Amino acid sequence: MKTPARHARRGFTLIEILVVIGIILILLGMVVLGFRHIDAVASKRDTVAELHVCRDLLTEYEKLNGNSNILNAVAAQFASPMPPYSIDINKLMKNGSDMSDRSNSGARYDSPAVDITRYVMQNFLMRVPRNRSMVGSLPTKRILESPPNTPPYTIDQTVVLDGWGNPIIFVPPGGLHVNIRDPQAPANSKPPEYIVRTSGTFLVGQIAQHPLSPADRPFFASAGQDGDFTKGEDNIYSFQD
Repeated sequence: MKTPARHARRGFTLIEILVVIGIILILLGMVVLGFRHIDAVASKRDTVAELHVCRDLLTEYEKLNGNSNILNAVAAQFASPMPPYSIDINKLMKNGSDMSDRSNSGARYDSPAVDITRYVMQNFLMRVPRNRSMVGSLPTKRILESPPNTPPYTIDQTVVLDGWGNPIIFVPPGGLHVNIRDPQAPANSKPPEYIVRTSGTFLVGQIAQHPLSPADRPFFASAGQDGDFTKGEDNIYSFQD
């Protein structure tokens, strides 16, 4: 009696292996993109929450003292560029102090824009007891380590970090004076200069049509994920919540 012939064992073909690998790579890519999206949403949410805290610090101080003494002190302590009580981020971020320079975390924290923020927080806002408790309730990761990433790990409560770990800065009522680059413009073209205020954003050349008004108030600003105010496309400001 003949025994039935056994079927020859058959392995996976190269095409089948490549198809499986391709499917795995696609699934991994979807997972990575999903995590990035979740992380981006969480960072933006955290940034808005930190901007709310900073706004509340300023509000608490103004209830007791107004804000004219802050503005006069900032103008006296730091050379206030045109227009009055504005921060020219183009000048403040030069000479290795660009907060978008992620290769040098110390440069981001030592930026003159951060110095102004630290000065306002130390000498004015943090002198209100309620403000000290508000900042003290923030997670440690939302407060600057000073000096950053080096022992001893001391906490500098005068610098609040956004969701991407960049310092949130104080901007006087005159606004943020910044060259906002258009990614579609030629590389050698000069970017237009803007003033960003609580009352709106306009070209520096139009400043005569936009005098300071009671609607222009000091505010705190985050430069967004890239940490670069001059790109403009992803900036988040507390008054736009």
